Amino acid sequence: YTYSVFSHATNFQATSVGEARFCAKLNDELFDWMTVDANRNLKMLTAYDWNHGTVMNMKEARRLNSGLYRGRVEHKYDYAANQFEVRAWGWTSTAKRVGVWFINPAVEYLSGGPTKYELCAHRDATFGTNLTGPAPPTLLNYWRSSHYGGSVCAVGEGEVWAKVIGPFVIYCNSGDSGDGLWTNALAKASVESGKWPYEWVRGVDYPHKAERGTVNGRLVLRDTESSRLGWSRLLVGLTAPESGAGAGRPVEWQRDAKGYQFWVRGDSEGKFTISNIRPGTYSLRGIAEGVLGEFTLPNLTVGAGQTLELGTLEWRPIRYGKQVWEIGIPNRSGSEFFKGDDYFHWGWYLEYPKLFPTDVNFVIGKSDFRKDWFFEQVPHNEDAANTNAAGRGRGTTWSVAFGLPVAPRGKATLRLAICGVGTRSLAGELNGQPIGNVTGLVYNATVIRDGISGTWSEHDLAFDASLMRAGENVLKLTIPGGGLANGIIYDYLRLELDESSRGP
Repeated sequence: YTYSVFSHATNFQATSVGEARFCAKLNDELFDWMTVDANRNLKMLTAYDWNHGTVMNMKEARRLNSGLYRGRVEHKYDYAANQFEVRAWGWTSTAKRVGVWFINPAVEYLSGGPTKYELCAHRDATFGTNLTGPAPPTLLNYWRSSHYGGSVCAVGEGEVWAKVIGPFVIYCNSGDSGDGLWTNALAKASVESGKWPYEWVRGVDYPHKAERGTVNGRLVLRDTESSRLGWSRLLVGLTAPESGAGAGRPVEWQRDAKGYQFWVRGDSEGKFTISNIRPGTYSLRGIAEGVLGEFTLPNLTVGAGQTLELGTLEWRPIRYGKQVWEIGIPNRSGSEFFKGDDYFHWGWYLEYPKLFPTDVNFVIGKSDFRKDWFFEQVPHNEDAANTNAAGRGRGTTWSVAFGLPVAPRGKATLRLAICGVGTRSLAGELNGQPIGNVTGLVYNATVIRDGISGTWSEHDLAFDASLMRAGENVLKLTIPGGGLANGIIYDYLRLELDESSRGP
């Protein structure tokens, strides 16, 4: 078991924590198999393969010229994982049948809540041109990083602050097979979670079980535009009241590394129990698959040893009118779109123009977003000889065609939920007329780091509904030209119409 304590006293200057993680670099002659999850459970390349690879469009990516994966591009970000979901990950030896694993028994001390993706295991990416440098098997447990939108841990001058990172488990096991070792590590993770918080931790800011609180409740959906009867993948959590405020500015919970967060899965009826909560004042949050936005109940104080019964809470998602159409599933990732279940490979932005030579042309009521909507909208590479992705592409326009029985009036709102940002703007056009631009997008490197979910945000374009007509209408969404990874990963798109309104 290991943990660390960060603290800041009244006589300290303002500061911030940069990259912060635990790291283990293992014996390269022993460990050859890496396991992150069911999709990343494989024999790995060798240090020789990495050191003799060809550098691609970034220093962390190399095309292998030798070994088991010759011709494939190795990219350490292809092994990033959701930290809430993946609690045990590690390396094993196929020859010696031993394993080394990192296990998080809880995630209260990590950043970014239950949607945070982070590096956790890979072969160390030795930089430079040295062909004999070490590239050992590596394990990481990140609690503050700049990846996929990153997180913030800023402390003001004179502010009293402390955070205990961990304890987490460094677990070694042995057995007859690699999958058996992984199964054993997962079982160990379950046992350790049941022991949390550990009673043996003393002398630091670490409340024991009797000193922590519990919150019970039930979240129900009140949405006139939805016919859903139960919840799918409901997540309920407690976060800092100002979502990690520090150094004079608030930080939304997705990017908070300063405070503690407590998240659980609710059941299909919306019932939830959040236990082992450190005493304090929080905001209650809720997110769920199939529901756009989030539920928030601020200023919830949890006392030591207290069980707080919240009863039934109503979530009334924001609506700007009647739903006309939708594309995708609001789930804070692009996983449901084409190739979104196979995203963790370098260079999809090179493959896009081959898969969609005329770009995406989606027809409401006819097209299937699982097949006809690519998981990332990226500049269109027009150089067929470009195989290292270092070049630039032209602007890319995707279209959405939809029919209306009569010409509408009032105000329409295009709602765009975005979870990957590699560009600064997105332009909207309807039937040849501009409806606005999404600007001020905050880069989160999710596209270039081969991700499927980074910091999530919603952007609404309101426009005069008279731009639409009876019959066919065509919406166009355009990203500017630029680097081939300078694109967008959508979570979800929806058009709403309020005919009682006079306009935007």
